[in-house]
This record gives sequence, C-alpha cells and structure tokens, in this order.
Amino acid sequence: MSQENEDKKLKEKSGKSLKNDTKGQRSGPWSRKEKEFIAELVHLIRENITPADFINISNPSLIVICINDATAAKAQTAMMKVYDKIEEMVFNNFNKFELVMQYKVVPLSTSVPFEKQLLDLTKQLTEQHD
Repeated sequence: MSQENEDKKLKEKSGKSLKNDTKGQRSGPWSRKEKEFIAELVHLIRENITPADFINISNPSLIVICINDATAAKAQTAMMKVYDKIEEMVFNNFNKFELVMQYKVVPLSTSVPFEKQLLDLTKQLTEQHD
C-alpha cells in the first residue's frame, strides 16, 4: 500500500493527517503527544541496552539503536528484547494497535563513515518494506 493511501486511511480513521514520504521523513514539528511517546520509548529502550550504546530518533518513523562492544549475537538478543517491549507497549497503550517494525543487526565498518552506513541500511529497510 502506498504511503498516500496509508495517510488517507489514517485521516479517515482519526480525522488527522500524518504527512510522511516513502522514506519515513515527516514534515513539521513533533506534537506534545509524540514527544511524550518518544520519551517513554527512549526510556524503555534504555532499560534494555547499556550506557555505551546510543539511540538516534530523527523522526517518529525511524529509530536507530547502535549497540557497541557486543557480538552480533548479543546485539541480536538485545534488539529482540527491545522489539518485544516496544510491541507490547504499543499494543497495550494504543487500543491493541498492531505495530509493524523491522530491524536488522549488522556490524559497522570502521573504514566507511557511520552516516553512509546508516543511509544504506535505512534504504535497505525501507525498500524491503515497500
């Protein structure tokens, strides 16, 4: 389903419009409710990763969690735990809404800039979802 059709259905259901393009980039400032939700989400994620790891949320549709100093297997386990917690939180707090999430655990290269790796990975995930 195209993003335009998804936006139309969301607007019909809620009476609100959410402006996203196919890359998940949202226009305009975040609402107070979005900020509160993101704060709760960050807290939930932080409880399941180490202080050396970091979270980047550039918009509500894309959350990057960088697990440092861990094997791929340990990072996979951490991501599965975070995935399950987020899914449970959304299901319990948003009228049994079924969230669709994707994640991918990949080792980062030290010879390629982080930003380029992030862009490539984001592109892979968004193309996979389309």
